[in-house]
Amino acid sequence: MAEFRLNNITREQILIVESRSKRPKDFKSAETAEKVKYKDNCPFCVGNEDNTPPEIFRLGSPWEVRVVENKFPILDREGDITGYHYVLIETADHSKGFHEMDEEEIFKVFKSYVEVCKKLYEKDDVKYVQVFKNYKKEAGASLEHPHSQIIAIKKMPDKINNKIRKYRELYFKNSRCLMCKTIEEELQYKERVVYHDEDFIIYCPFASIFPYEMAIAPIKHKSSILNLCDDDIRKFSGSVLKAIFKLNQNIGDVPYNMYLDFIKNENNYYHYEVRLCPRLSINAGFEIATGLYTNIVSPETAAKILRD
Repeated sequence: MAEFRLNNITREQILIVESRSKRPKDFKSAETAEKVKYKDNCPFCVGNEDNTPPEIFRLGSPWEVRVVENKFPILDREGDITGYHYVLIETADHSKGFHEMDEEEIFKVFKSYVEVCKKLYEKDDVKYVQVFKNYKKEAGASLEHPHSQIIAIKKMPDKINNKIRKYRELYFKNSRCLMCKTIEEELQYKERVVYHDEDFIIYCPFASIFPYEMAIAPIKHKSSILNLCDDDIRKFSGSVLKAIFKLNQNIGDVPYNMYLDFIKNENNYYHYEVRLCPRLSINAGFEIATGLYTNIVSPETAAKILRD
């Protein structure tokens, strides 16, 4: 029996169609990736720096994290909608995924996210910055070497504008941030919580689009990542690392998309988060035609499996 769920902010409609035949083992990847630290034909590997577009940021000497302009950008400085498209090379090791990093390594990645986003938001022609990661080709990655992307755009996307407006309306109606209320209820309810400590919560959202989708959010209200200190970034990145460990250990080395949802300035109604979206199913004809997403693993079942 299908259960209908609605995201009250984005108005996305989800059908939870629990499939008992889909155990976690059914999702574990049979793919065995070649594990090498260096490939001579990889433009992101150490020694091949001349094969990338201009570098705009780095951490470490020799570099540990490096940010370059995207060779095939979605946006550039010409046209009706302009912007900046960067690639953040997360490690010098060709095969080291997030789930294989330690806390210091992932801290440096998230520190780089913050620093590059700060620089982008200083530009007069930037209204919105998006940080995201596509892991494996099934999730849209075109190169093996671990990397994320950062896109800045001069126009605020309608979806983000609508979310901001809806969060603001609900705040003035209820005198409270919706995400703060959601987090409080999830901690009380517990069934969808994967992990929490005094600073961050990892949970499977009530209206999850993807099987084993997770949200990672600060428990105390915060709208932006731009003014996080190093200690805050360390706690933030450590929580994301824990979510990725949970996914890898309990479901497998599966494809996923990860994105950061934050805005430039602090306010009382917008609450930043990270979404981790495993790509274990494909939106096909029904979803495209109707706008109804189907999720074969309920958030409650997903959280139970991920907690184990």
